[in-house]
Amino acid sequence: MKYKLFSLICLILLFTLNCENSTDKKRKIKLATRDKISAESDISQTTTLKFDANEKQSIAILTFDNQTGDQNLDWLCKGITDMLIRDFSQSRYISVITLQRVFDILKQLHIESSGNIDYKMVSQIGKYAKVKTILRGTFTQEKNELRISANLFDVNSGKILQTQQVTGEGLEQIFSMVDELTDKVKSNMIISMKEKDETIMKIADITTTSLEAYRNYTEGVELVYKAYLGDAIEKFENAIKIDSTFAMAHFWLSIIYSNLEKIDFGKKAIMKAVKLSENVSPKEKMKIDWIYAGYNNETEKAFNMLKNLVSVYPDDKNLHFYLASRFFLNNEVENADSQLDTVLLLDPEFVQAYNMKSIISRDRGDYKQAIKNLHKYIDIKPDEAAPYHNLAEIYEINNDYKKAINHYNTALSIKPDFFYSKLNLANVYSTLGDYEYAKQIYLSALEIVPNEELKARVYSGLTEINMAQGKYKNALANIDKALQYPSSKQIKSNYLVIKSRIYYRNEQYDSTKQILNKALNNQPQNLAAYALLGRVLLKTDQVDSAKKVSEKVGQIIEELKLRILKNVHMSLQRKIAHHEKRYDEAISYCLQILDDNPEANSMYFSLGKIYDDMNKPGEAIKNYLIYIKKNPKDALIHYHLALAYKNAGKDKKAKKSLNHFLKIWKNADQDIPEIIKAKKLLNEWENAA
Repeated sequence: MKYKLFSLICLILLFTLNCENSTDKKRKIKLATRDKISAESDISQTTTLKFDANEKQSIAILTFDNQTGDQNLDWLCKGITDMLIRDFSQSRYISVITLQRVFDILKQLHIESSGNIDYKMVSQIGKYAKVKTILRGTFTQEKNELRISANLFDVNSGKILQTQQVTGEGLEQIFSMVDELTDKVKSNMIISMKEKDETIMKIADITTTSLEAYRNYTEGVELVYKAYLGDAIEKFENAIKIDSTFAMAHFWLSIIYSNLEKIDFGKKAIMKAVKLSENVSPKEKMKIDWIYAGYNNETEKAFNMLKNLVSVYPDDKNLHFYLASRFFLNNEVENADSQLDTVLLLDPEFVQAYNMKSIISRDRGDYKQAIKNLHKYIDIKPDEAAPYHNLAEIYEINNDYKKAINHYNTALSIKPDFFYSKLNLANVYSTLGDYEYAKQIYLSALEIVPNEELKARVYSGLTEINMAQGKYKNALANIDKALQYPSSKQIKSNYLVIKSRIYYRNEQYDSTKQILNKALNNQPQNLAAYALLGRVLLKTDQVDSAKKVSEKVGQIIEELKLRILKNVHMSLQRKIAHHEKRYDEAISYCLQILDDNPEANSMYFSLGKIYDDMNKPGEAIKNYLIYIKKNPKDALIHYHLALAYKNAGKDKKAKKSLNHFLKIWKNADQDIPEIIKAKKLLNEWENAA
């Protein structure tokens, strides 16, 4: 069972909405201990900057320098800047450059510390940011008094236009201090008399009245950016416990819940955000409305809203990135690539763009390029778990299990509770037939997964191991445990398909159909359910019904424009052709699937069965052995190989394969049809001897 973290478009969403608060060793601005603006700058304390009344003005706000000596307040370096951006952004007459864009520009100019910015650098920053003014400052603390100081620079001259200072009694006053500072700076920026008619809300009114809630919120956003979702949920929930009216905390929870497929929880969260969205910035309001449209399945509307966001905020690399992922989902790969190029133009070190490019390359089967892009990610952020996880998935796809295990372990060494890698690692060991170790990993994952939905996935993984061991009674118990946990209808539908496979394996076809119908009631477009239903119908000689199911599968793939799933349709068509003894056509389907996906090893198993029925045991054996080479611990392949050897008159090899089959499944349920048949056949040979 695979948990493909970054190949899922729903998770890409997490990295597209607001990464402005993200940091890493290369991006983080090292704040100086003192202001290093040169005396040459011809400082004047306050100068009124006059703008044309019809001209929308722009400003960049740099991070503030922590001069308190208290490292626990370092988060305010960005926190104060973020608050100021929110305040200034309320004006229709001022265009504020995002903090993210400031970071990008400083990187491109190779400026590692805001404290190193002298008056000459101001013009360079302004040129890249396309702004007329730049605001930067410091904050200090003496006893209970907190002081924030700021300088506003003219980009053209590099001169300080004004110096402002606000004070307050401790951190509790910081929101009102930021509002006061904003008002002071704007009072000397004669923009337009019309601005007096605007309703400018206080920072606490568009965020939260609690500094602790604000801190939890900003830390939560950083954790989302790293895909540390369990930790992020905790931060946002802490923020909401402190202040239940914090709209953007609800917004981010809705995003995480959608990724974890807790759709009901996500919808409640986004509805709360919508209800509170009158008290957010204009940009955040647009984002909330966009995601709300998505939750309401208004796909086209959401897409148009995203395009509008990109046009209104063309320098927001995150919005360009999500637009790229939307194009990718629509199979518009060229448009996706174009948007990713724009992202990397804005920020050459935006790792999620490289990650998305790796997904595109991986989808094309260009694993070499996919790996190359992930190494670019690692070069920029070597201390994040995500790129190692993604590399491991590529190696796992290509059956290079040694490298897959190494990279999953590297991800876990960076973040021991990175549960995606834990679950995939268990899957690898299960594939290798080391079922007991795989079970240990799954059970250890129960201690770190952040919610009940993921606990359910652990039990579904244990179910797969039980089935591989022929322990269908245990498998049934574990999948029932998975079904007891609250999950989205889609996930519940998938678990029901797994449960139906257990009954199918035991040739209980009526029960299989009943469970599949429940699965389709939960998710009417579940292709796996339709595929298995088609097989059940063939087993019960309802060929015409199976053909109708195949047509339905084709329609769903066409409607969803999911070309990547076309092999599901071809596989069912292959089953029908095989059942109707159109063997050449069935073989052709197998070869087409292998041509599209050389790693579709199960097709060799299918080819073997087709050749068996064609009475070509030599060809059957050849294909079975190819499959065995990559899946040596799959018990059933040895059973079918034994039958092929028997048909070829190679009784000695047949007996050896049957005994090997029974050895692998020595602890399996003894009422499995293949075990009963294998023992009967061996007894017949023994009695004949």
